[in-house]
Amino acid sequence: MNIILKKLNFRLQIRKQSIQKLNNKIFDNNKKHKFRVTSLKNYRIFRIFQKEVTKTTCFCFIRIFRVKLKKTKKSSDFIHKLNNDNH
Repeated sequence: MNIILKKLNFRLQIRKQSIQKLNNKIFDNNKKHKFRVTSLKNYRIFRIFQKEVTKTTCFCFIRIFRVKLKKTKKSSDFIHKLNNDNH
């Protein structure tokens, strides 16, 4: 029960923090791509470990975090970076 609550809480935190940060990140890193994240539900996150946005590889944002709750090096790096990025 506790674990489920923690995961839900984690996901809520991510939701709140991420929309703005992702907006900033996308506009900073990819000036030529003009799209904005309005809600995480319909947001498609693109290959995040490459510097470029490619439309061929997109995932539902929430699904990514579900997958990323399994501890892999890349996923924890990404979540850490999302939460602590000051740019």
